[in-house]
Amino acid sequence: MSFFRKLVSELASVSGLPLEVDNSNSFSIEYDDLIITLQYRKDQDDVAIFSPVTDPESISIINESVLRQALTLSFNGSGTNGNFLGLFDDELILSSFIKTDNLTVEKLSEKIFLFKDAAIAVRDSLLNSYDDAPVRKETVNASLNSNSLSV
Repeated sequence: MSFFRKLVSELASVSGLPLEVDNSNSFSIEYDDLIITLQYRKDQDDVAIFSPVTDPESISIINESVLRQALTLSFNGSGTNGNFLGLFDDELILSSFIKTDNLTVEKLSEKIFLFKDAAIAVRDSLLNSYDDAPVRKETVNASLNSNSLSV
């Protein structure tokens, strides 16, 4: 069993969550409408942690004020708790990297919770930065909600 799979297995045991590493060496956790993904990158010997902080399904456009707020938050990492904020496939994604040196389940749990708090703060700040109220599309998908993992 790889280092990452063993670590995630221990995290599942400690948390009681059904966590499982997929073929991409990653797993996801859903919390407060955020999907947080962790992926082991063997070449860099680290774990990438990332989450979309905008949702193109519910908010149809990323306007200038949102991008301006994203840049403001990103300046020196002061508004992102040291995480990176970037654009990928029309979504703003918050990301960071966790070194695997001496990484324990306790340290990983702490990193996940700190990242979760930063992602929620960034998401809420971006939502509040719209000039006008964003247009929300109705997207109710019971099958997705029933398969989601909550922390």
